[in-house]
Amino acid sequence: KDTDNIDSYAVQADGLLTGPTPQHEAGNGPFGFAFDGNGHLVISEILGSSASSYTVTNGVLQIVTAKLKDFGRAACWTACTSGTTIPQQYAYLSNTNSDSISGYAVAANGSLSLLNPDGRTFQLPTGAFPLELVISNDNEYLSVLEGNLPGVAVFQIQSNGSLVQIQAVTGIPASSSGMIGY
Repeated sequence: KDTDNIDSYAVQADGLLTGPTPQHEAGNGPFGFAFDGNGHLVISEILGSSASSYTVTNGVLQIVTAKLKDFGRAACWTACTSGTTIPQQYAYLSNTNSDSISGYAVAANGSLSLLNPDGRTFQLPTGAFPLELVISNDNEYLSVLEGNLPGVAVFQIQSNGSLVQIQAVTGIPASSSGMIGY
């Protein structure tokens, strides 16, 4: 995040890596990243609380959308829908210092647009400190690790990308970090 570079590696047939190939990132402070179902790379940028999107061809990144601000503070982790048959792809960013989740529609060409003009797709309780996010394999649910509550908020992803909270799990250890989808 301090160099504003993204390093890519080529994975050989035997699993060994070659590289890295450093490439300049469009924003400031690249932090989280995820690929959507069409292979577009979406990167959160912590310093500007924004997102950039890219196409990737043979490890080379081409900017599609650069530094689209989400009006939050400290855009950290990124999660994208990844279904190849769903009509619309979405990307979600956790804004750790503003206790919010920002949602983006990802167009067929990889361009990003905010789901809400103010950037807030969902406002979490004050002090939630959202960290990691993960989307279920069926692309229907988003889970968010809330570092300071501590807990996990679970949302159902609507067809328009909006989020409806369906569960709040509390009582997890305050030292929890990292999430994995199912």
